[in-house]
Amino acid sequence: YTRFIEIVIKHHLPDSIGNELISWFNDYKMDPNVVLLTSMKQG
Repeated sequence: YTRFIEIVIKHHLPDSIGNELISWFNDYKMDPNVVLLTSMKQG
């Protein structure tokens, strides 16, 4: 999570957003059918 923390700090994201992103990532990273986007533009 080092890179994630660096991004959160760089962009001054509140802890609540960081926590929600961690929770979301942990829910979906183990599902082989879920492909995470590589950028927000893909969304």
